[in-house]
Amino acid sequence: MEINATTVLVAVLGGGGLGAILREIISGIGKIARGVSLKESSRRVDLVTERDDALRRAGHLSDERDREGRNRRLLFLHTAHLESILIREGLRDKIPPTPKLEDAITPAHLRKAREAKNDY
Repeated sequence: MEINATTVLVAVLGGGGLGAILREIISGIGKIARGVSLKESSRRVDLVTERDDALRRAGHLSDERDREGRNRRLLFLHTAHLESILIREGLRDKIPPTPKLEDAITPAHLRKAREAKNDY
């Protein structure tokens, strides 16, 4: 009769209950691995959600910036049209000077205006 290594291993592990212990150890290792994997998966989902939110906000800001630019151009065209009417009617001297855009309204100008208003 030949003694096979597999037969001996099965007999030793099965007879001593070591097979059940080994099965539980392997199962525990699998659960730990899946737990870490679930945490990583959860973190990945969080990162994807954060990215999607950031892209949505960036798209909204871009839309808002585009809308502001369109409105500014429309106001510029309307102002130019009104200036042309005043010039055609001979009222060129009634047109106020065009303000510099940097100096139009800045936070410093608003503070000065509020301070001047409070002085009265």
